[in-house]
Amino acid sequence: EDCSEKIVKMLGYTGSDHPTTVALNWLGMTYGSEMSDITSRVTNPELPKDAGTDDKNESYLVHFREEVSPHPKALLVKSVDLTDNAGSLYHHMTPERMPSLMRRVVKYTPVVAESKIALVGHSRAGNIEKSVASNALMALSAAEQTMDIIRRAA
Repeated sequence: EDCSEKIVKMLGYTGSDHPTTVALNWLGMTYGSEMSDITSRVTNPELPKDAGTDDKNESYLVHFREEVSPHPKALLVKSVDLTDNAGSLYHHMTPERMPSLMRRVVKYTPVVAESKIALVGHSRAGNIEKSVASNALMALSAAEQTMDIIRRAA
């Protein structure tokens, strides 16, 4: 979702397909259907522009549960994304940014927690190597600590 417009522009595409569709098709043709599928699963669905914060957060969590959590490779990609997004929030800690940071903490907290549970489940089922799951769990735990610091500072 972050790069669809750039990919459309790079391709010189002028058709009527949605930019995300164009980008996913290009990914599939360039890197294979598995890459396109994983990217599609971790791409957040588009919501109405007037959707409220609670609705957006709920949609984010439902999307995670339905499209990401059941699929080990998508879960690993999302875990890295969450580690980067939630774990790097402290770089933006200024008094004027605290309301925005807290909105992100509220958004990310349940998904980080459910990611950890899903990683353990997939590891126990043999779908994700234990060492890979362990590294992802440590990184997500560090992101949780960052969010806790922000919560206490708010």
